[in-house]
Amino acid sequence: MPAVAENFLVADPFSLTDIVSGRSNEIGSNIFVRKVSRCEISAALIDHWRDLERRSCHSNAFLSADFLLPAWALLPSSNDAFLLLVTDRTNGRLLALGAFLDRCATRVFPAPHLQCERTIHTFRTGILVDKEAAEPALEAMLRFIRLSGWHGVEIPKMRLDSNLARHLRAVTARSGYEWHICHQAISPAVFPPILCRDSVEESMSASRRKSLRRNRQWLTEIGPIRLVQITKSVEVVAAIREFLRLEHLGWKGEQQTSMLASRKETVFLEEMALRLLRSGRLILTQLRVGDRVAASGINFKAGNTLFAFKIAWDPEFAKGSPGTIHEYELMFFIRDNFPEITCIDSCARPDSYLATIWPHQIDVGRVIVGMSTVGKLLLRSLDRLRALRRRMPWPKLRKVTPDESPMP
Repeated sequence: MPAVAENFLVADPFSLTDIVSGRSNEIGSNIFVRKVSRCEISAALIDHWRDLERRSCHSNAFLSADFLLPAWALLPSSNDAFLLLVTDRTNGRLLALGAFLDRCATRVFPAPHLQCERTIHTFRTGILVDKEAAEPALEAMLRFIRLSGWHGVEIPKMRLDSNLARHLRAVTARSGYEWHICHQAISPAVFPPILCRDSVEESMSASRRKSLRRNRQWLTEIGPIRLVQITKSVEVVAAIREFLRLEHLGWKGEQQTSMLASRKETVFLEEMALRLLRSGRLILTQLRVGDRVAASGINFKAGNTLFAFKIAWDPEFAKGSPGTIHEYELMFFIRDNFPEITCIDSCARPDSYLATIWPHQIDVGRVIVGMSTVGKLLLRSLDRLRALRRRMPWPKLRKVTPDESPMP
């Protein structure tokens, strides 16, 4: 196993049934739920985790073992992060897995609750759940959380039109829990099966179409433009180092926030990318102008979704906006070469530059499920208070001049 994960691997000769049945709560006749600390994660569990990723109704590269284990080992994170496992004891099959943090009262949910784990490089959260037993598994997990004394669960940055959201909302309604969404926003996206170059350009503003043509022309005068994917292990290592170099050349390097500025983040990216490459889920591309790399992008594939992770470009080509050209060409590259991908999630904010070139969008928000009596009452009260605040005719504050200011 890779060295970075050694701290989380424990020799375990038993099956998942043996692992889970010894220290867990029996929720149903055949379903067990167990809390697993980071130091208890074994090689056997990782194998079951990866198998669940393939069966999950919710595709999320940021919930992959190949992402979370290196992240926990190398990135700043809370030491109290843990996993909740839901398993069918009749066959040892892992039905659901979530990574959580124990949270005290917060402004969005003022009672002790669980929050889905987010590292500094996690842009989507959620729960992995077997598509053949999604709702029974989610029901068991939520009941375990409630019986363990937590008042609810918070899932930030969750895709609201996902299968996970649909199943979770159904379980919430059937169980009498409270469903609450806050910080809802749209995020740029691409649906490759319905992508057409002409319609994409028609959806852009006239100024954006003009700038794209002008930037492409400027780059073409330097050399031929092409987008290439790096797939061989040796070449991927070199391409990752080139990505790190390009990112460090820009403003992130100046502010010492680039991944190259941190030894641990550098090792994390290299380790995580190689893990995903071995499982066929790394999409590393370069926009080349002549024989030079003008921009480079790192993206992750999970199920039928491609998750955008990082992009970097060479400031020498800044006049031609190589990062924008890269993301524009990436849409059509994915459509033509990965027919199984039905969505490219930008993982970006609504005001991202991608919103001006990517034609589609998805809904994202912070979901809170209140399960205890206190949790449900709090969410209902918060909803009423926010509605009241929106309706109240708050007076506009008048700027006070120095002469009107009260004397100390």
